[in-house]
Amino acid sequence: MKGTNGFYPVFLQLKGRRALVVGGGRMALTRTRQLLSAGAIVTVVAPEICEPLRALAGREAVKLTRRRFRRSDVKRKCFVVLAATNDPGAQEAVAEEAQRAGVLYSIVSNRQRGNFLTPAVVKRGSVTIAISTGGASPMLSGRLRRALEEALPGNLAEWTSLLADLRIQLKRALPDDLQGQRELIAQFIESVTQ
Repeated sequence: MKGTNGFYPVFLQLKGRRALVVGGGRMALTRTRQLLSAGAIVTVVAPEICEPLRALAGREAVKLTRRRFRRSDVKRKCFVVLAATNDPGAQEAVAEEAQRAGVLYSIVSNRQRGNFLTPAVVKRGSVTIAISTGGASPMLSGRLRRALEEALPGNLAEWTSLLADLRIQLKRALPDDLQGQRELIAQFIESVTQ
């Protein structure tokens, strides 16, 4: 299909699943934080690990392993693997081993090498907006993320919570009237977004 980048947008359930991050610098820190916020259990493997990542490991579900990546680090137990390292040899070894294990993997600096990309994300409560340029321009994704953060109302998380409660109440009050439920929810959304 013309114009497609070959990627299918999806949100993964990572709560309680194992994730491997190869690398110990700023990008590894960013990816580790993202994985933790999704509830993943994270192992970080790198010969050098930055101080903020070490501090994070002291407070969160992060295991640090200070050494070079070994192919045996990628096991079937890993649900997702991220290579957040500048070492081309480690990147290639991660990609080969993750492919062999049949797990999801991303080579942060090489969009063609992994089987998924991590998007720029805007999060307000249970509202999550993911932005991707298919790896063509991470800088543009970041700028779009910042623009959306500024444009979205600060109380969006509260609205979402109210809508969740309203939806439950309407299902109880109007169990057989799906159209009525939709109309009332649409009215509420219209009233809070004006």
